[in-house]
Amino acid sequence: MKILYIVDKEVWAKNTDILHDSHWIPTDDPKKILIVASFSHDGNADTWESLEGIETLPHPFVGAAETIKDEHADILQGMGVKRGHKVADVARAAARISPKFRPERL
Repeated sequence: MKILYIVDKEVWAKNTDILHDSHWIPTDDPKKILIVASFSHDGNADTWESLEGIETLPHPFVGAAETIKDEHADILQGMGVKRGHKVADVARAAARISPKFRPERL
C-alpha cells in the first residue's frame, strides 16, 4: 500500500532509510514536497508518521470519502488541486507530473 504525504523536504532527506520506496514532486511551498511512499512493515510507517514535519493525506481506501485539508489544497493548487478534493483527486493531479502517483497504483 502506498500513502500520500506532504513533508518538509529536509525531514524526508534525513529519514529516507525508514521508507521502502518513495517518490516526490514539489509543492507551491518550496520547503514542502508531496511524496508517495511505501513501507516494508507497519512499524516503519508508524515511525515515519510520528516525525515532526510529516502530514498524512487521507488513506486511499479507509479515508477515500474524506476531503483533504484546506491548507494541503492551498499548497497543491499549482498542480490543479482545489479545496474539497479527495486524495484520489490529488493523485490524479500529481500523476500529470509523475506517473508514480497514479491512483490505481496506490
